[in-house]
Amino acid sequence: MKKIKNVLLINPVLIENLPPRIPSFGIAYIAQQLSSSGYNVEILDIDANRYSYEEVLRRIYNNNCDIVGIGSLITAYRYLSWLIPEIRRLKPGVKIILGGGIATAIPAKCIERFGVDYAVIGEGEITATELLSTLNNGGNIYEVDGIAFRDSDGLKFTRQRDLMPSLEAVPPVNIDLFPMEKLLKNNNSDFQVHVQRGCPNSCTFCFNCFRVVSNRVRYRPVENVIDEIESANLRLPVRYFYLSGECVVMNKKWITSFCRELIDRKMNIKYRVTSRLDTLDEERLEWLKRSGCRILSFGLESGSPDILKIMRKNITLEKAKRIIKLAEKYIPKVEISIMYGYIGENEKTIKETTDYCKELGILPTFFFATAYPGTKLWEMAVENGYIKDEEEAMMNLSNISEFSVNLTGMPDAELLRLKRASEYEIMRHYYMRHPYPLLKRAVAAFKHRGIKDTYIKAKGYLASR
Repeated sequence: MKKIKNVLLINPVLIENLPPRIPSFGIAYIAQQLSSSGYNVEILDIDANRYSYEEVLRRIYNNNCDIVGIGSLITAYRYLSWLIPEIRRLKPGVKIILGGGIATAIPAKCIERFGVDYAVIGEGEITATELLSTLNNGGNIYEVDGIAFRDSDGLKFTRQRDLMPSLEAVPPVNIDLFPMEKLLKNNNSDFQVHVQRGCPNSCTFCFNCFRVVSNRVRYRPVENVIDEIESANLRLPVRYFYLSGECVVMNKKWITSFCRELIDRKMNIKYRVTSRLDTLDEERLEWLKRSGCRILSFGLESGSPDILKIMRKNITLEKAKRIIKLAEKYIPKVEISIMYGYIGENEKTIKETTDYCKELGILPTFFFATAYPGTKLWEMAVENGYIKDEEEAMMNLSNISEFSVNLTGMPDAELLRLKRASEYEIMRHYYMRHPYPLLKRAVAAFKHRGIKDTYIKAKGYLASR
């Protein structure tokens, strides 16, 4: 085999009907790790640039790569169904490695369906480096932990790779690798910062690449995270910094140290963070407020005790309400998300969610429940016959649409009707008590459509008569 020197890393289209908003952390870390190991690395960021099929093929054909690495989530399944065969056609002698959430969730499927040479399972920085080194040196591929591949005897899985003991070696993302101006524009100038990996919880709808190995939660050192924020703040027009991770606030020592460091450095930034409801207390909220946290998001998901139990959220609605009300005393904007159409959903549970959201007095972000491979929800959906064709279901994950798979026993039309009615009732209740946001949006729409200019011209015309 030819020695591997030139590496092409591809970031495929993640969600076809949504614009790209953040750089691929996985691609960035792999690129930086391989570059530091002496490889020439080039990134083909299809997602951020939304190249046409023709442009993608042209760039791959003209690239002098010795190996191709692709990383993405399960939502790229349909795109990869097109992309990987085309890479095979254009680069018949080049091996293909697939990593990220999609390879971790369905490694066997990735090898059988796409025909990739290797699937990297779990964290990829060390695995990718070891894999390339082994291929270059003619080593024993069976000794590389954390991969799947096919040999003459069939599909093989090597020993599961342990998680990195700490995230101290995780570098700041090199923003020069990505078209940040375009990404920031799509994301309302919000800049995401990778903070922690892992989650100790087991919500049935969630897939976490790092929990496949262990439920241990690891954090980047506070100083490293704030150095990255400080650098980005100097170079980019950032509105809010978004601390990325499911459990950022869970570790009290880490989050209070982070807040103290922001205050000590007089950073004067605005940031947002997502938190589980059961990881907050008044002391943490006080630190968040003092250090610049302006938006706090919670994944409430449902106002029905029965649905929360099926989701394994492990929180009561009484406690959730208490924490949300407490958070509102400290943080200017508190957000919650609501997921309709979960397994077990019916008219009664939707009404419970409607009533609970009205009681909270918050306008949620509304979603439809979606089952993803690798989650307990996917297994439940298959077992209960809601997903009859797994291939078709995975192909449909490429679009975040109003409705894909009905996970309830209700007819589609009835579920859609109940969801729309619930959303309308919640929004009506909210805007009756908070009219300013609605008026602000109406004025913005008024200006955008040019009605204001038409009115002014008409008024001037009438005054001259």
